[in-house]
Amino acid sequence: MKVIGEFLLRLFAVSGGITTSVVLLLKFGGKWFADYLQLRYQAAFEKELETHKVKLDGRQYITKMRFDKEFEIYEKLSSSFYRVLKTVQCLIPENGRIDYPESLEDRQKYIQEGYAMLCNDYLLAKESYCCFVAFIIEEAEYEKMLELLEAQKLCYQQVLKNLSTSYLTEDDFQRTKNLWEMFQRTNRTVRAYLRKLEVA
Repeated sequence: MKVIGEFLLRLFAVSGGITTSVVLLLKFGGKWFADYLQLRYQAAFEKELETHKVKLDGRQYITKMRFDKEFEIYEKLSSSFYRVLKTVQCLIPENGRIDYPESLEDRQKYIQEGYAMLCNDYLLAKESYCCFVAFIIEEAEYEKMLELLEAQKLCYQQVLKNLSTSYLTEDDFQRTKNLWEMFQRTNRTVRAYLRKLEVA
């Protein structure tokens, strides 16, 4: 081992010492330094490229995990709001035609079950909205729909209290129609938003 060390020392001295050490340093350190620079500038380049892509095609690039989560959020919101709107449509239809059972006992049962279903569905829609409000795009009209749904719930509470639909007005029926229109607009808005997202 001592012989090899002396040989390398003589070789180093003969070949010019400093020149050899510079060459060795460049040979092994150069590759490492080049890789480091490439990684550093590649990250900056990709970030800049992302900005330009968004400007060029109007798309927003997101991860697959984020896309899946947003899709799941809007799927839950759409489902819960559709459910409560369907209940409202049965109880306070936009066309104003309500067919209640003839007997007072059956009518009372129908109205009570309808109100219970409306309250339950309303709470589910409100809970979905409150859970995901931070992730919902501003153009979606879920909050406005909740306000109108609350008004419909209060209207139907009068029906429950008096077991009569005479307390429902033309405005109540129109509100149901407005709710469906808002729901359809919101669905179109959400579809357009999701189409802009591109999984990177």
